[in-house]
Amino acid sequence: CLFEDCEASRNNWKGYDPFWEAGGGKWSHTQRSIFRRFRALDNDGPGLWLDIENYDNVIEGTYAEGNSIAGIMLEYETQRTLVQHNVVVETRWNAWSGAGLLSQAASENVIVHNTFAGNEGHGLWLRLDPDRRARDGRNVVVSNVMVGNGTRAPEAYEVQVRGGTQAEARSTRFFANVYSPHG
Repeated sequence: CLFEDCEASRNNWKGYDPFWEAGGGKWSHTQRSIFRRFRALDNDGPGLWLDIENYDNVIEGTYAEGNSIAGIMLEYETQRTLVQHNVVVETRWNAWSGAGLLSQAASENVIVHNTFAGNEGHGLWLRLDPDRRARDGRNVVVSNVMVGNGTRAPEAYEVQVRGGTQAEARSTRFFANVYSPHG
């Protein structure tokens, strides 16, 4: 499937649980799909969310601003997804996250040439799945810009990586990224 030049704005005004079923758009069981120039603005939930067995997809040219929890979220067996040339700004904090990109129970993804700026939580959060539903790690993070994130949560960083073991956490490779706590 090709999702190109689409917009999802101001969704979930009825207040459904944004940690389960709400946001700009949530996809599951997708393979070889492309999300190109997707705009996710001011949604009460993640802006663009791949959840449950998504393989070999591409997210590129997305602009996500003012969403809750995550601008882009890769979850539960989202693997071999290319996330490139996206801009994610001003993600709002909700309970425990306000990340530009949140990856949980997802692995073998490539995150390249993105900008994460002014998000209330982490710019990029590769989070250990607390329930260990799927493998984490083995991601590649290259040539991203992470600036001025963690504006609301004092424990938030430009980047945070967590694994069940040090080996899992170290399985992700970082190259040529730019980090700055100031916008």
